[in-house]
Amino acid sequence: MISNNGLISFDSSMNSKLLIGIIILLGCLTCSKVTSPPDDPTLEELLSAPEQILLEEYNLRLDTLLWRDFAPMSDPEGSSLFAVTWIVETDSLTLPEWVKASMLWVVYNGEVWNPEILTTPHTSAPPFKVQQYASGGPRWPIGVLVDAIVEIDRGKNCYLLRAHNQPIKRTD
Repeated sequence: MISNNGLISFDSSMNSKLLIGIIILLGCLTCSKVTSPPDDPTLEELLSAPEQILLEEYNLRLDTLLWRDFAPMSDPEGSSLFAVTWIVETDSLTLPEWVKASMLWVVYNGEVWNPEILTTPHTSAPPFKVQQYASGGPRWPIGVLVDAIVEIDRGKNCYLLRAHNQPIKRTD
């Protein structure tokens, strides 16, 4: 296969799958360096994100519902934080599938919760709203105001959208 001079030679008995694998490997070795994704936004960048953005023809804002559960069957200290977010098109235009949060941050007093955000599979939200949720957050006090920030990934560009002074509510 590899001669003393470092060249690769192929004989007719070589398996075609092996040949394809070698070609892919050689292609990868000559590819340009893969860069890592950009760093997460700083706390300052999160807190300075706009509360409304115009993205293509869509005028977007973020609505939230944040709560901890204190129902009798819950932990006596209350549950961890839950978050529901809605990206809302303010002119009621139907949103395309690419409008959704790829990341969520909730900020309270310099602390940041960055959960996995999930899309609700069957939602009753109208077509101009995209509903997503997260759970398992910190046990921040009821009634405090937090900022919620989402990232909308649009190909090569990401956009931050913030909902300022959102209260953490209590359910019983």
